Amino acid sequence: IQFALDDRVGVNQESKNSFTEVGVADVPGRGAVAIRYSSHSGMPTSAEIENCKIAVRHEGGQTVYECAFPWSELVSSGFVPEKGKQLRFSVILNDSDTGSRGWIMYNGGIAPEKTIDLFGYLTLEKK
Repeated sequence: IQFALDDRVGVNQESKNSFTEVGVADVPGRGAVAIRYSSHSGMPTSAEIENCKIAVRHEGGQTVYECAFPWSELVSSGFVPEKGKQLRFSVILNDSDTGSRGWIMYNGGIAPEKTIDLFGYLTLEKK
């Protein structure tokens, strides 16, 4: 699973390809891991995020991922989560278990091209 988000209100054309993107996977022999692929706020990239909680369950032919990340791992340091605040958001589920590659997504912007222009919006409901 890959998800991307951005907490900036305005994004100019020069930075539309710069956002936070994280991948979460259940790696055989290793377990659940999270990798930060990119960050618009200067966080380390191509590195495992250890400051998070991930649970992966396989139940009746389905795989369920549960993830909890501190805001500090995902957004700018000045971000304050408040009810009603919006973030740009996209998520994609990659499937390559059968040897062929495919995906399903909610909002664009991760695949086939990386651009914040195709993200949707996620509205916070709790503080």
